[in-house]
This record gives sequence, structure tokens and C-alpha cells, in this order.
Amino acid sequence: MKGRKIIKFIGDEFVYGGHLLSFSIACITIAGALILRIDYTLDFFIVVYLIAQLIYSYNRYKEFVSDIISNPERSEYLEKRKRILPLSIAIYSFLLIFLVILYGNLKSIIFIFILIILGLGYTAIFKKLTYRIIGFKNFFVAFTSSLLAPFLALYFFHPFNSAVLLFSIFIFFKTFINTSFCDIKDIESDQLEGLKTLAIYFKEKKTLILLNFLTVLSATPIVLGVYLNKLPVYSLFLILTIFYNFYYFYNYKKTLTKNERIFSYIVDAEFYLWPLLIIFGKILLEF
Repeated sequence: MKGRKIIKFIGDEFVYGGHLLSFSIACITIAGALILRIDYTLDFFIVVYLIAQLIYSYNRYKEFVSDIISNPERSEYLEKRKRILPLSIAIYSFLLIFLVILYGNLKSIIFIFILIILGLGYTAIFKKLTYRIIGFKNFFVAFTSSLLAPFLALYFFHPFNSAVLLFSIFIFFKTFINTSFCDIKDIESDQLEGLKTLAIYFKEKKTLILLNFLTVLSATPIVLGVYLNKLPVYSLFLILTIFYNFYYFYNYKKTLTKNERIFSYIVDAEFYLWPLLIIFGKILLEF
């Protein structure tokens, strides 16, 4: 029984504590390093993870009450550790500062500051715009996520060229699709809160049609990059994630009804596939 409780605790913490999402965001940068041919180091992976985890923990702490309706399982878990969330945020901040001082450069430090301000500022300031502008949250999250590509370039003194821009656009498309899709299951709770998401505006059916179209369109920056010889050919393996999107588009009702945690796994796990697909493509094409 103890073993099961430990496994359950680890699983709950990994999903509801934000680690699943934070590691997935870090995986985006690994994929970027492989595509841009940057010598990736472990410290950058940890820095990105800590930035994401810091922002996530702060937002969950501040939005705990409103989160109860849309994510009861997560809220139930976070309620048990609400008292230690400020301590967790302090630890993430300390570790981040330590690593940045040790490995960062002035430009990357400024960029980290901008990312954190944007992330923390969403809850404190920018979220108000989600009550006025349709789809603001989706555009905001997609935009801040797309900054991972230039951040990667700055951290490793890589030039900000067309390859970085194209990968940044790809990140924008995919995170926009990811967050917009997740809003479908929150239509009722978001309506009660007065938010103006794309899912509320277009309703479930039209939102899925739009997301299918955007999913196909998301391949454009990768295909264009390979065609113009700006991105390596093995970058095309990222297009396979389109089929992954289609899979959970058409199976979300069954999955969500069965278990919200599985739903979270499936959606956020897409970004774990990025480096794996690129590595597979690189091995296959360069063998």
C-alpha cells in the first residue's frame, strides 16, 4: 500500500504540480537546439524548466479559487499543498538566480527577466484583457512560448536568423492550438468567469474545425524552412505531430470523461515527442 501511495503522490505532483508542463516546455528548446544545430547544455534545460515552474506555481497559487470549477482534481491536490506553494516559488527563484549567475550572459538574463514578467504579469495584469478580447489568452501564451526560440539563440550566442524565426512561428502555431483545444473542456467554467476564449466564441464544433485547419497550417514554417535550406531536412519529422493533434482532437470526449489526468498527459505530452522525432529523423536520414 505504501508503494502505491508513493507512486500516486509522484504522479499527482508531476501532473498537478506543473512538472509535466514545465518539462514539456523545456523539451521544445531541446528540439530547437537540434534543429538550429546548437550545442545544448543541461543548465539551459534546467533554467527553462525553472522559469516555467516558477510561473506555473505562481499562477496556480493566485488562481486557486477560480481553478476549482474547471480543474477540480488539480485544485483538490493543490489545496493540500497550498501552504508550501510560496516556499516552492522561493526555491525555484533561488535556483534560477543561482544558475543564471553561474551560466548566463547579460542578454539572456534580460530575456529571462522579460519572460518572467510576462508570465507572472498574465495573472496580475494581462488576464483582465481576456474578459475583453476574444482569444487573448491563447495569443498571449503562444507569443510568450514562441520567445523560447530567440531565448535559446541568445543564451548560446547563436545569431537570430531566419531559422530561429521560422521555428519560433512553428512554436506559436503549436502552443496556440494546444491552449485553444484545452479551452474546449473549460467552456462552462470560463463562461461563468466571463472569459472570452475562442472555444466560447466559436463553440465546440467550429473551434475543432478551426484547430484542424491551423494544425495543417502549422507545417508551413517547417516546410518553408527546409525548402529554403534554412532548416535541416530532418526537421520535417516534426510534421508528424499533426497526426498526434488529430488523434486527441477526435478522442478528447472519451478521454476526458474517463480521467482528466489522462487528458492532461495526452495534450501536454506532445512536446515530449518533438526531440524524439527529430533525433529519429536525424538518425534515419544521416545513417
